[in-house]
Amino acid sequence: QIEDPTGDVFRLDVAAGDAIATWMRLRPLTDELGHYPVVCSDESGTLLELPELNEDSPAQIAASAESIDAADWLAAREAGDPDYYGEVESGEWDPDLGPNPANWTIPFDLDGEPLAEVWIAFVPTTSPWEALAHLRYGHWNECPPSAAHVAVHRSWYERFGAEVVAVAGDTGEMRVTRPAGGEEACRALAREQFLYSGGDLVFQGAETLGTLASLLNGSG
Repeated sequence: QIEDPTGDVFRLDVAAGDAIATWMRLRPLTDELGHYPVVCSDESGTLLELPELNEDSPAQIAASAESIDAADWLAAREAGDPDYYGEVESGEWDPDLGPNPANWTIPFDLDGEPLAEVWIAFVPTTSPWEALAHLRYGHWNECPPSAAHVAVHRSWYERFGAEVVAVAGDTGEMRVTRPAGGEEACRALAREQFLYSGGDLVFQGAETLGTLASLLNGSG
């Protein structure tokens, strides 16, 4: 039994190798517990600093997100630096590339070794798109403001059943229950993810929108 009389985020330390499987077991209990689980790792120490970076309460963040249209926010981000975002290569579509459903990276280091410190944060919401509000995630460098995270995640949840599974100091991973399929839909979503990430998903990862779109094809 998990009790949290204050309603605040609380923590369960887990072995890195078991973190995702533990999340999968806990996720169906969200309504019963009144808390949503998020796998966390924080080698950079960023997650611990978030309350200092964002003084708004989770309730204030969620309320701000209500006035944000995700598509408008993404378009405004692109319009704010058209030269930078215009440098992205379209790239080829590869329908055979697809995702690797076992390729969860946050509980592991760059060599694929389990991290020494991984935990599951239980945040007091049953809405997956509000999870980052309770972690006060955002507001540094090109990382979107917390309310923008909530608005974009709500849009992805409504359209694709996307749910936050894990976060680290500079990245996040989601499970998708109604994945996009086909080139047109995947390219559109790849463009959204490219803008949401400040370009990093392509410029520091997939290299082209076509490759990112191919990786999203039927992703779960």
